[in-house]
Amino acid sequence: MEVCNATTNETKKAAQKSLCTAIRLVKKEWANGLLHNATMESLWKATRWCHSRRQRTVPALATDNGLSDNRNEMTNTLKKRFFKDNPPPVNHILPNDP
Repeated sequence: MEVCNATTNETKKAAQKSLCTAIRLVKKEWANGLLHNATMESLWKATRWCHSRRQRTVPALATDNGLSDNRNEMTNTLKKRFFKDNPPPVNHILPNDP
């Protein structure tokens, strides 16, 4: 039977967080090096590598205050654009409903 306690879980979480941070920093350093010392071949290689990967962040959005990557500003901008304050009423039964 495996015994789990709070310190073991906290230690695991701290180690995992440190590992993820280290990996993120190394990847960022690699990407910056690739871009600063870019050749046509290296850019195409990076493009092939990134081709099928999902983007995990939302790109910046044009808001009333200009371009923003702030989630609250982006949320408000999208809400204003797609969800009107007073939408027109919609009939539940349409005249040509079968």
